[in-house]
Amino acid sequence: MVSILKTDKIQASHGTEVEVSSGHELHTDTLKGTTIAGSVTVQGEGTNTTNLQQGLAKMWGKIDQQDGSPAIAGSFNLASLTDNSTGNTTHTFTNAMNDDNYSGQGQCNSVYVSTIESYNTGSFRQRVFNLSSSGSDRDDNATAVFGDLA
Repeated sequence: MVSILKTDKIQASHGTEVEVSSGHELHTDTLKGTTIAGSVTVQGEGTNTTNLQQGLAKMWGKIDQQDGSPAIAGSFNLASLTDNSTGNTTHTFTNAMNDDNYSGQGQCNSVYVSTIESYNTGSFRQRVFNLSSSGSDRDDNATAVFGDLA
């Protein structure tokens, strides 16, 4: 049996209102799972569902290595960079990951190869190589991390 609740506003017991507009939109600042705080399920394609938190990038960054020292051009949850050597940069998180079993993605422009390695809860290393396998400082490097925050 399907139940339908129709309302214009939802008010919490402490007085905060959540507005539900006529365009089928729910406006809120926080979503929190009822049974587990970090578990919100989103309806996907067909009958599939996905866990919202698992599908979000926990860190991303656009990095410029070409000006002598690496610089963050844009980022989320990326606190700092350390220049280890040519094409070799350590990325340090603002908020640590739960463990070192997260997924790191890296890419760079042109015909260069980017790898992610040395996973730690607070950082990882991105290395960029040219086709001769030599380290190379490049601009427009991109990286993203998926996994569980601590």
